[in-house]
Amino acid sequence: MRVDQLLVACALLSHLSACGGDSGEIAAAFSDREIIADFANEVVVPTYGLLATRVAELDTAVDALAADPSADGLTAAQRAWVAARVPWEQSEGFLFGPVETFGYDPALDSWPVNKTDLDAVLAAGSEFSEPYVGSLQETQKGLHTVEYLLFGAGKQKTAPELTQRELDYLRAITKELETTSAALSAHWKDSVDGRTPYAQVLANAGRPGNTTYPSLVAAVQEILDGMVG
Repeated sequence: MRVDQLLVACALLSHLSACGGDSGEIAAAFSDREIIADFANEVVVPTYGLLATRVAELDTAVDALAADPSADGLTAAQRAWVAARVPWEQSEGFLFGPVETFGYDPALDSWPVNKTDLDAVLAAGSEFSEPYVGSLQETQKGLHTVEYLLFGAGKQKTAPELTQRELDYLRAITKELETTSAALSAHWKDSVDGRTPYAQVLANAGRPGNTTYPSLVAAVQEILDGMVG
C-alpha cells in the first residue's frame, strides 16, 4: 500500500470515528493489517528519521554560528531550525509510543519558554556541561528555546546581539536535542536496551504475546486518537 493510500484510509476512518462509528466498524475497516504496518514503517519511522537528521543539521549550524557569529551564520541556523520543525510538526499526528513513554515530547517541544529562569541561567556563571544542562527544566530547553535565542522575541535578532553565553547555551541544548531526536528515531526502528522496535510492536498488533496492542482495533484506535489529538 502506498503512503497516500494509507493516509486516505486513515482520514476516512477518522471521519468514521468522528461520526460515531463504533469499534466494530473501525475494526472491520482496518481488517487489513498492512495498513497498520505501513503506517508504522512508511510514515512514522521515516518522519522520525528525518527529524533526527534535521536536528543534527541544526546542531551543526549552531556550532558553525558559535565559531563565527555572522549574519550569514545566524541565517543558516535559523533556516536549519525551521527545517527541523517541519518533521516535528508532522509527527504530532502520532504522539504515542516512545515519544510519550520516555518524555521525548516535552524534551523537544515544551512551551511556553520559561524566559525568567532562562535569563537567570544565562546570567549565571555555570558551565554548560551535559549533566548541568540535563538538570534544567524542559521549558528552558527544547526547540522553542532555540527559536527564542536564534530569532529573538520579535523575530528581529541580529548576529551582533548574540552574546557568548547565548551561543554556548545554544550549542549545549542543540546537542541535547540531537541526542533526544536520535533516541526517539532509534526506539521506533531499532532494538534499544533489548526492547522490540516500536514499529514492529505496532505492526504486529493482535498477534499472540502483544500486550501493547492485543488486537488490531487497539492499534487503529491509537492511530486515530493520535490524529484527533
